Amino acid sequence: MTSAVASVGTTISIGGTQVQQVISIKGAEITQEQLDVTNLDSGRKEFISGFIDAGTIAFDVYWNSSAAQIALRNAFASRSTISGTVELNGGGGYTFTGLVERFSMGMETGAGITASFQCKLSSISFGLGTAQILVGGTPTGLNILVGGSATPMSFA
Repeated sequence: MTSAVASVGTTISIGGTQVQQVISIKGAEITQEQLDVTNLDSGRKEFISGFIDAGTIAFDVYWNSSAAQIALRNAFASRSTISGTVELNGGGGYTFTGLVERFSMGMETGAGITASFQCKLSSISFGLGTAQILVGGTPTGLNILVGGSATPMSFA
């Protein structure tokens, strides 16, 4: 028997208001820059970590002009920063801040009006049970539970 968790019940909120009629959520897609520091003494390619990019989150909705959908559209138009939360079915999730970098709408015969949003994140914080990971913003750090006590790890 599988231990997979269904996505039904997962929610996304913007500024504390739940986005209604969500069809799909893609992301967060986080990347870490790799800096090539290979030199003539290396004997092999060498890399070190550079900046962490908090990535993007994209989601599609059936458009119904709800408060959160309008707030997202307005944030796109005014180029203002948003904050949001994704709560996973079964617990956990993440919070984020960023800019709405893409907004589009779709209309087809035999289907409801849809809207798509893509946000470029400047920070993301995963709250997975007792672990916290924050990328971007301050403070940046990771707490890992080891034998019942929190061991902080910082990304500086």
